[in-house]
Amino acid sequence: MSQALWKGVISTVSSLSRSWMPARNPRSRLCKLPIFVSVEPQANACISLKGQMNGSGNSGEFTLGEGSGMSTFNAALSQTETTVTVNWSGGGQIKPDNEDWTLDTLVKAAASFPSRVATCPQRTWAILTRYDNNRSFSEWADKHDINVPDFNRVQQVTSDLLDNFMEYKNNLARLQAVMADPASFKLSPYRDPVGLSVEALVNERKLLKDEMSKIGYIVDNLNKDPLQPPLIDIKNPILWACRLPVPIDAPTAGGHGSTVSPADKVAVLGGFSFVNDPIVHNPAPVAPAPPAAAPLEQAVKSAIDNVAKSTTGMAKDIQASPFAPAPPALITTPGLAAEMSPAEQAWVNDDANKRTYAQFRFDRHTGRDGGGPFNDAVELVKPIVPVAWPQRLEFRMISWGGHNILRCVEVAYDQLQLRHGSEGAAADSLTVHLGAGEKVNRIRLGEGEETWGVEGVAFVEIHTSSGQVCRVGEEDGNQITDYYPFDGAEGFKGWWGMSGDIIDKLAPIWGR
Repeated sequence: MSQALWKGVISTVSSLSRSWMPARNPRSRLCKLPIFVSVEPQANACISLKGQMNGSGNSGEFTLGEGSGMSTFNAALSQTETTVTVNWSGGGQIKPDNEDWTLDTLVKAAASFPSRVATCPQRTWAILTRYDNNRSFSEWADKHDINVPDFNRVQQVTSDLLDNFMEYKNNLARLQAVMADPASFKLSPYRDPVGLSVEALVNERKLLKDEMSKIGYIVDNLNKDPLQPPLIDIKNPILWACRLPVPIDAPTAGGHGSTVSPADKVAVLGGFSFVNDPIVHNPAPVAPAPPAAAPLEQAVKSAIDNVAKSTTGMAKDIQASPFAPAPPALITTPGLAAEMSPAEQAWVNDDANKRTYAQFRFDRHTGRDGGGPFNDAVELVKPIVPVAWPQRLEFRMISWGGHNILRCVEVAYDQLQLRHGSEGAAADSLTVHLGAGEKVNRIRLGEGEETWGVEGVAFVEIHTSSGQVCRVGEEDGNQITDYYPFDGAEGFKGWWGMSGDIIDKLAPIWGR
């Protein structure tokens, strides 16, 4: 301990005031050591302390510790009444509980305090200061011609970018949940929903990650030049979240929920298994194989090859068997097929299409060829979970040479939403909402007058199983075609036809 410190202690004893003995460890608070000594023998104590200091040698330093010096000082204070109060912070317990505070124990505690603090330090709080608010750094930066970027203007921008990034992470997690269990989700009730097909989900995941990459790119540019405003637009993640599929048990805007039967779930999950060959109905039990030591890619390829070989062999056996299956059933009637174009006849008569779309029945068209073809049945068989009955039908018309014809048709299901035609202002429109179990069981379409080489569809009338009758367009003067479910079909399932800027031709697809 320095000579100046002990002189402070002597001064304190002389004036009957408090002295503060600081601990040497800078991580601890100062150790407060107030000492009160009676007036009568204080002169002896002062003389003893001065003698200790005067005998410390030419170095001017006095070492704090136990020894003969403390014995002499204790003898000088033996006739005094001394009160010792100690406060400390950090260092843990600095004195055994069964010992009293004396000047001797006080010196011992002060001597060992730095090492105790190093063993058991007290937590300290740091105040972070920006570089440009630090005077010494500012002087150094000015001397070396260093310009510190000012990020004050972009703090709100980066805060919003962080919020958007976290929202996108949440959207990505929701999308992963849909891909893990698509049977538990349905289509969002909001506009332009994300479909439940594998292709749609994978594409949406890629788009989400692209938006997250944009945010990282903007942050990197702001770090280089905070005064340069972001030039890349980021889509609102909340609006994106509205388009994602929702759990089947969750309420929707229309209030209609749907459920997936256990049988449908088993069928869906069975489609992911390489062991359950769909052709072999009663496979023989197979002993469990030991864990494969080959890489995952090789194991998957081997499993696929085995399934392919088994399928090929079984197909040959079935073809050679006298019990070979009958040819696929028709998906339209010969009379209706006769009213279709050659391309449409070829499509409905194709055996592969008959097997793929066996649950549908395709009706004849209203209108003439034009634009490009569309077929809702192609999209309806893509989702892993069977698509339920439509929940909403929409029709929008455009003014065309003094009369209205269909511009756009749209059908919304639990799992997806299908739209054909073009977007834009509507001269007239119709929306048909279908309740739970309600089906469209009759449709009337009217062909429009030829204007500028286009006829289109000028009249639509929808009948439902609950008695709804909704119509849009003009019926008078137009050729009307009446459509009903046929060949075991129960109701309307979707549309097929041709479209461009308008709906050139249209026909219903009936389903079971």
